[in-house]
Amino acid sequence: MMPEHLEQLYQAIAENILSGQGQCVLILGPELSVSQTGVDYKTHFSQLVDTYAPGSKYLSGDNLFYFKDNFGETRVSSRVSEFYKNVGDPVLLEKISRIKFPLIINVCPDEALNNIYKRKSIAYQQGYFAADSKALFNSLPIPTKQIPIIYNLLGTQEIAQSLILTHTKLYESIQLLLAVNSLPDNIEIYLKSIANSFLFLGFKFDSWYYQLVCHKLGLHRKTNICTLLTEATDNISMIMENSVNMEFTTENATQCIDNILARCTEDLRKPSATGKYSTFISYAWKDDTNAERENIVNLIDQCFADRTDNIYTLFRDKRDLSFGGSINSFMDTIGSGKTVIMVISDKYLKSMYCMLEAIRVTEYPDKDKRIFVVMMTDASAIIAADKGKDEIQKIYKKYWFEKYQEISGDPARLGTEECNNYLKIFTFINQFITNIGDKLNLNLGYTDITTDSQTKRFDIADNKKAEFDAFIGCVLTKLKED
Repeated sequence: MMPEHLEQLYQAIAENILSGQGQCVLILGPELSVSQTGVDYKTHFSQLVDTYAPGSKYLSGDNLFYFKDNFGETRVSSRVSEFYKNVGDPVLLEKISRIKFPLIINVCPDEALNNIYKRKSIAYQQGYFAADSKALFNSLPIPTKQIPIIYNLLGTQEIAQSLILTHTKLYESIQLLLAVNSLPDNIEIYLKSIANSFLFLGFKFDSWYYQLVCHKLGLHRKTNICTLLTEATDNISMIMENSVNMEFTTENATQCIDNILARCTEDLRKPSATGKYSTFISYAWKDDTNAERENIVNLIDQCFADRTDNIYTLFRDKRDLSFGGSINSFMDTIGSGKTVIMVISDKYLKSMYCMLEAIRVTEYPDKDKRIFVVMMTDASAIIAADKGKDEIQKIYKKYWFEKYQEISGDPARLGTEECNNYLKIFTFINQFITNIGDKLNLNLGYTDITTDSQTKRFDIADNKKAEFDAFIGCVLTKLKED
């Protein structure tokens, strides 16, 4: 059940959207910048530097680059622009396009929502902020529900010179942006005199310049709500709550928009089909101790790839995503119909990355978890007759307690993120084992999956085929549910 104060916030946002003029501004943040294959912007930009600008560095905390030379900057810049041409979760953007926001401000230089508007023939106008851009867009009208404006606050991918890639360019842009009346006149009028609430999607606010943007937009004394990613610290929450009256919800971007849609049914644009249903598979990678660990993942991947209807997408972190960006990007931007398949092995239960991923999954309301569990033999003692749940809980709780003790005994490492993660997993592991036992859908041994060295195809043992096919059928059915 939704907390009363959050219910009131959503209702206030909905009322501002439904008002005649429309008094709610939507702000799209950097965490929504995920490619069509599920790669988040930080992962992609780090890879760009490694490949095209050796000696340079990507500073993920600020989403900025240090370039060793102009040649590296030129090569990376063109590829950053190319990345922003193809970002955005179409399911989420489709839902956003149904809500009549008069003004949408995008802090990234992409045009993903613009493209959705074009495809759906929704009338709108657009602009972007850069040096001397006010004159270019000062003829924009006051934003309305009938003719909304999509405004890119930090440049556009179409014009390389407007991209903000370095600290020097950022300082110049922020200085220009914070000046009085730096935005087109009618956008300034709307922000100061009409807007009464702001809805933020895809922000961590861990970068100082996003906090400054809030002051520029005039959020103080307005109704403001943001989908808060779990990594955000209490300090960030406190700063934003006190300085710009920001309220946070632990719901992801899609859940937040669904709540708005449910309250604005009388004044929505008609939906259009997106035709894609997405699932994420969480598993421990193979290594020297078990080369067969990923065979079940490869088999499930193959099942999705073999389908001819082309309406399902499987995300797996080794191919598509990265730790840190993986489950966050999936859970925060992939739209309706999402499921999570967890392949539990001994390695999974002893992997910090896997367990943090598991924590992330289980933080969402049960109706949205849609979790399916595959239990591998090296972890199947959870359900084996000779070792009960209590005993297996002790084994893994002891493992994580020893990991925590090892690091907490070093004053230099005490209180570090790694130390905190071990403690978090230690307090989480018992309940997790109980939950996955309740949700067990498929129990497999590593030898149940075979591979053909010539065709590179994977197959399931005959005595497990019916069970496996039923499992995949359940996942696909759940994907299509509202």
